[in-house]
Amino acid sequence: MKRDTISPKEKNIDEVVMVGYGKQNRKDISGSISSIDEKQMKGIASSNFGDIIAGKATGIQITQANASPGSSPSIRVRGIGTLTSGSDPLIVVDGFPLSEGSNINSIDPNAIAKIDILKDAASAAIYGSRGANGVILIETKQGRNGKIEVSLDSYYGIQTRSDDQFKFVDAYDMATYLKEARDNNYMSKGAGRSISDDNATRKSKGASLRELIPDYLKPYLEKQPGLTNTDWLNTVLKPAPISQTSLNVFGGTDKTKYAFTGTYFNQQGLVIGTDYEKYSSNINLNTQLNSRLKLGVSLSPSFSQGNTLDMSGGGFNYNLIQAATGMYPFFAPYDENGNLNISQQIRANTPTDGALVENPVATAEMTKRKYTLFRTFGTAYSEVDILKSLKYKFTVGGDYTNYEYNFFDPSTLGAYRTAAPDVTKASRKDYIKKNYLIENLFTFDKKIGSHSISAIAGQSYQQEESNGVVTEATGFPDNSITNIAGGTSFKNTVSQYKWTQISYFTRLNYTYDSRYNLMASYRKDGSSRFGIGGGKWGGFYALSAGWTISKEKFFPENSLIDPVKLRYSLGVTGNNQIPNFGALSLMSPNNYVFGGELAPGYRSSTAPNPNISWEKSKSSNFGIDFSLFRHLLNVSADYYILDRDGLLLDVPVPQQSGYSTSLQNIGRVRNNGLEIQLSTRSLALGDDFEYSGSLSLSSNKNKVLALANGQDQIVTGSNNYAVTKVGGSISEMYGYNIIGVYKSQDQINNTPHITGTLVGDYIMEDLNGDGKIDSNDKKVSVPECRSIF
Repeated sequence: MKRDTISPKEKNIDEVVMVGYGKQNRKDISGSISSIDEKQMKGIASSNFGDIIAGKATGIQITQANASPGSSPSIRVRGIGTLTSGSDPLIVVDGFPLSEGSNINSIDPNAIAKIDILKDAASAAIYGSRGANGVILIETKQGRNGKIEVSLDSYYGIQTRSDDQFKFVDAYDMATYLKEARDNNYMSKGAGRSISDDNATRKSKGASLRELIPDYLKPYLEKQPGLTNTDWLNTVLKPAPISQTSLNVFGGTDKTKYAFTGTYFNQQGLVIGTDYEKYSSNINLNTQLNSRLKLGVSLSPSFSQGNTLDMSGGGFNYNLIQAATGMYPFFAPYDENGNLNISQQIRANTPTDGALVENPVATAEMTKRKYTLFRTFGTAYSEVDILKSLKYKFTVGGDYTNYEYNFFDPSTLGAYRTAAPDVTKASRKDYIKKNYLIENLFTFDKKIGSHSISAIAGQSYQQEESNGVVTEATGFPDNSITNIAGGTSFKNTVSQYKWTQISYFTRLNYTYDSRYNLMASYRKDGSSRFGIGGGKWGGFYALSAGWTISKEKFFPENSLIDPVKLRYSLGVTGNNQIPNFGALSLMSPNNYVFGGELAPGYRSSTAPNPNISWEKSKSSNFGIDFSLFRHLLNVSADYYILDRDGLLLDVPVPQQSGYSTSLQNIGRVRNNGLEIQLSTRSLALGDDFEYSGSLSLSSNKNKVLALANGQDQIVTGSNNYAVTKVGGSISEMYGYNIIGVYKSQDQINNTPHITGTLVGDYIMEDLNGDGKIDSNDKKVSVPECRSIF
């Protein structure tokens, strides 16, 4: 055996990583696992779980699509590999698998001790049908032997816009722009017109409302000083405070150890009228009752409340940022007496059909949009040492969520294209979700000379059920009662679901002399979400191997590069994130007239498919790990190929079947990419200061290999802006290539154009040169962002 040139203090060979139903030394891992420790998470001023892991691991993409504080981030591991099913990774906290897609901000970041992200199939296959989108394992802080330790952390800060360079034109420039736009529109509609025509003349010549000049523009066009000049984006986006206080208590004895974390978090939203407040805690207790029996419990309760706005689907009514883009700077949020200007712009613009948007400041102040969320999840276990090398662990877990949202919009507030008074609107949404877990696990661990063998075998049962109701109230006599109780007519929409999954799994690890590592795993899952045919059960396997080549005798002894390890893995995982009743024919209300009277009824609205099964993902991963200059610089690189087969698509079927589409397992997508992570060991730069750094580069490309039979593309989005085409990537931006703006009618007449094109419209490139502009001239016009740095 070659001499070891690295001193023990310079190594990190004892780093332990979570691998699903257990832990292993990092040096024995042959899959692709990224780790984030407590030190890397410290000092981040956020309760958002996505902020905690962003930029700290390769292959992970975090996006925050909603501007409301407290909203859950979107997390993607190694790209998107599905078209219609969920893409959320499985998140496991202290052994409890949370429902994919649930609000992960219920996890208290201050209670997290370690995060391990299983990215390849060899690592994630132990979770079978829930591992195709990656698995994020979270371990919360544990108690430790010794006297009690108490720490208090607190911070306060101010949030500001990061896009302060984005500005609207002022009122004077806006007036000029509006005048020119309406003049151009007026002049393009017929002969005998002049831009000097007043509104009466324009009307007499058949002008539409949008060809008239609003009266309120006149003083701005005359450049009169001191006029109203509102920056509406700065009006709805304000610097906002954020604060957090966290208490940590640790302690224990040789037999019993405990840990407690309690956190209060408060965040005002950058968007006015939004806020988020959360109380959360984590409790861990472990006790060794005797030499063979160990008991433990982990519990994470939280309560949050806040005021939110619909930033994704609220449109001009409740998306304040969108409303701000539709407001004119000629109008102010308040009048000279400090009262809200209600529907001022709507009334001023109605005669000329301008932007009929309600004052977003009034919307923020006059509507009620409060929610409360209580959630608690955790596990309790008992572990018995049957033999010296064999353990049995019994675990029960639960996840309980209670959510309530109350909305009220008074009649004294206008709406898009409707000036106040409007109709009073109120609604309430409630749901309760319960999730149960029962697991049995056997663990074997034995070392014989240079040989190390570990194995697990287990069974898991998990069930979730949810009951929810949305109540909408109308017919309010006035606005004195600001909830659904003030209405006189009600509509209830009830939602219920339940799913169950039963699993059996096993894994075997073998290591020889810390040089060679082999791993094999298999899991069989049965799910109520899938058809009663052969698709209800699925099997998922993984194989991996590692070779620490620097331990071979032929590897030169040096201090430049050591150790060096090669890794390869192959495996199959599944994606069970489909509708709970996707295999069944669902019923929808469908009334009919019999004998002149309306009779209630139901119809079958979805085609049944008893053969619906899992989307399966086959992954190959090639990796290398090495260290330079006595662990001063550590490098880890992975290249992966991930093929997703059996994608669930709504396939067109003959109308005589009674349906237009049927959900089927058809379609294939490939993701491949390269991940490189560089990190330095901690460098002492003085008695009280040390430095460590990391650099991550991830590149991912996906390609659609197949869709339904006879189908080569799927076009989606408003105005069909996105296309998923065989040979291309998922949901590519799709449209005409804009090469300029028409400056004259002669230019329009002498170039291919769409019927109705006017001066000032876009010039669209005739890509195929056939002398006309149609759908054949569309192309993928926005390059895909494939690298994350």
